[in-house]
Amino acid sequence: MKTAQPEAGDGVFSRAAELLNSVFNRPNADEDDAAPPPRSQRGASLPSKASLRMSIARFEEEGRFSSDAVDHEKILSKRVCLNREQGTKFASNRVITSRYTILTFVPRSLFSLLNPFNRFANFYFLVVGCLQAVPAITITEGRAGTFMPLSFVLFVDMLMRAIEDYARHRSDAETNSKPVDVLHGTSARPVMSDVPIAPWDLGYDDRGSRNSSVGRKSGAIGPTAAGPCWQTLPWDKVRVGDVVRVGNRGAIPADLLLLGASPEAGSAWVNTKPLDGESDTKLRMAVAPTSLQLEGLRGPEVAERLARFDGTLLCELPNDKVNDFVGRLQLCPSGPHKFGGARVTVDRDNMLLRGCQLRNTEAAFGMVVSAGVECKINFSGKKLGEFETERTGHIASAVNIDVAGVAVLLVLVCCVRSSPSPASHASFYFFIFRSGKETARPRLARARAHARARVRE
Repeated sequence: MKTAQPEAGDGVFSRAAELLNSVFNRPNADEDDAAPPPRSQRGASLPSKASLRMSIARFEEEGRFSSDAVDHEKILSKRVCLNREQGTKFASNRVITSRYTILTFVPRSLFSLLNPFNRFANFYFLVVGCLQAVPAITITEGRAGTFMPLSFVLFVDMLMRAIEDYARHRSDAETNSKPVDVLHGTSARPVMSDVPIAPWDLGYDDRGSRNSSVGRKSGAIGPTAAGPCWQTLPWDKVRVGDVVRVGNRGAIPADLLLLGASPEAGSAWVNTKPLDGESDTKLRMAVAPTSLQLEGLRGPEVAERLARFDGTLLCELPNDKVNDFVGRLQLCPSGPHKFGGARVTVDRDNMLLRGCQLRNTEAAFGMVVSAGVECKINFSGKKLGEFETERTGHIASAVNIDVAGVAVLLVLVCCVRSSPSPASHASFYFFIFRSGKETARPRLARARAHARARVRE
């Protein structure tokens, strides 16, 4: 067997290959004319020089590893179990985009509208109204004259916020109640007697609506015993580690690892317009060990085979990078399938992200990797229901700073005006002075006399 001679510059790529292989535990290929790996192991082959260069640049930019050592636990620190109970508590698939509830609407909206860092003008008129109500310094006979217009402004703004938040509540309820078929009959998901059973095969018309007659002609609506089957659940009941089925033109309920598809078991097409704005469909590939076992299977055979899968996915922590994913799928060697113990690399081409739509594919089967606020399209680093601060634009921020500056200048003028020095009082009457000493002196004298009288009072 002939050994390839190293070329100039290959040392960098050799080291990069070793680093990436150490991350994913790939077997290293040292010979050029080695036999190609089998189809089940093609995901573990060495990457090309171009992909190595891109991976190195991306990993070093994000600080995933240095040139000296690789922190395996930091890169692949999330563990998701397939068809088993999870050892870690993950976020639910429920999404809340609304800001307020019935109890928190009034206090939170008032705090946001009267916050001097967001709406200094409202805060200023509130302070002025409070000062007008003080008898010792009032000039309006104790009546807060600014409270009436300020109340009208607050009422209109709160009304608009209530209308917008009500629309968010309706949108959240509609999204969280969308149906999806979840695999039941495993140790993590036993069959539920009070949940409707979906047909074995999905059929969709040209507009994407489910045809209920498909799969029912043979009388196989669902199993009568506690066996693997598809049961329809709302989106907010989906959990990390579940195996779900999405039909043609159906929306992806969570970030999924593609295990297989129908009729082509190894590929599926998706529309990613909600993520990147591109309207063309993109090809997504299923992981080889699972997709090969689903080839040629239909009806209940697919559910039974999916329920027998057992493995663990090690992947990166949730983030908002829709064009990046790093993971490794390890199938248990004790499984009943012939690919037990297989270890394959998972990247973005194996993922179906939430918000995308399945196209030109009868059905896709995937394992839920991230749900709810941990999905890439919803990721913000905050917990479910956590109150987000109000975002203001550049113009609104500039106006707020200008109003605050005017108010500070007004306070300084009032402080100087109220000082006990007569000279400082007289200096504020410069606007009534006229040119010439003869006319200015009498006016200055009257100003000083007025200031002294104010001081005696």
